[in-house]
Amino acid sequence: MQSIQEPGLSFLLVSPFVFMPSYSFELADIDKEELAIEDQVTVYTIVTIHSQANRSTMNLLAPIVLNPENRLGKQVILHQSGYEPRHLIWAEEEKTSVKGGV
Repeated sequence: MQSIQEPGLSFLLVSPFVFMPSYSFELADIDKEELAIEDQVTVYTIVTIHSQANRSTMNLLAPIVLNPENRLGKQVILHQSGYEPRHLIWAEEEKTSVKGGV
């Protein structure tokens, strides 16, 4: 995602469901109204890349929620969700296989 006002400002986004299929949350009605969400919604998380790829994280606590139909989006903070802002992208067993494959 890249800012149209600040071209040097960009974020790497991923679908959290690729790395954590059980990821879920209830979007508040006020957020649904603000984004004019009726049917379609897309969810991404911001990724922080570390020099050691297996230590890269994604922010599950504050996903980016987009309405692709209206081109509206916002970052939503999931208060009291138990999710972390620095969730490791790869689980321990996946980290081992990544190291073993290099």
